[in-house]
Amino acid sequence: MKKQEKFDKEVHRQKKVKQHDVQNAGLINYLRMGFASDFPVIMKLGYAMAIIFSVLIFYSGYHFFTADKDSELFWGVCLVLSVNAQITVKLWIYMQTNHNIVMHELLGMKNLSTHR
Repeated sequence: MKKQEKFDKEVHRQKKVKQHDVQNAGLINYLRMGFASDFPVIMKLGYAMAIIFSVLIFYSGYHFFTADKDSELFWGVCLVLSVNAQITVKLWIYMQTNHNIVMHELLGMKNLSTHR
């Protein structure tokens, strides 16, 4: 039984070291941890929405700066709304990523405490 406990602790330690390395490796690896949930499709949907709003920002920004006086207000409002929407989506992506990392860490701590 002691060999199994030592093995479990070593496996857990290696997982923790690997996770720590991934988290410290940079922004891209940090954002990849957001997909480590039970529902990665939701994160893919969030990234798709962020891309759509990026396109809308450039599109409405172009029309705002090239518009005549009659439609300038419309394109300005579209630009502000698309910027706000993209900010909201990116905040949601970071919040989900942080949630997934914290939950992964809590599950690791729970598993460690049950093996003792």
